[in-house]
Amino acid sequence: MWARVMEFALACWLALSPFIFRYEDEGYGLMANDLVCALLIMTMAFLSFWRPLEKAHFMIIPVALWLMGLAFFHESAPPPPPYQNYVFVSIILIVLAIIPNYASAPPRSWAEYSENRKQKGDY
Repeated sequence: MWARVMEFALACWLALSPFIFRYEDEGYGLMANDLVCALLIMTMAFLSFWRPLEKAHFMIIPVALWLMGLAFFHESAPPPPPYQNYVFVSIILIVLAIIPNYASAPPRSWAEYSENRKQKGDY
């Protein structure tokens, strides 16, 4: 579940980005984009904690691809800092989104084996 916490932290960073990177040209459009994307990421990360929707974190990938597309289709090269931030955040989000919820837990067969040994007292 640590990946979901990191996704939430990146969503907070994205929500704070308009105040860190001053958006002069496209101010309100980029600010609205940041807030909507941050809310979507937070929602999907939180929904992943609920067992029936534990695969909701995969829906973060389209949001990350949207952010990356905004940066890559910007007309100036190199893109301004807000767009570079989009690339950075989207790459990390894609990497985190493919990590399973219980990635740090041992495989089920190992846990069953360990539990059986505890019950038998084979330590």
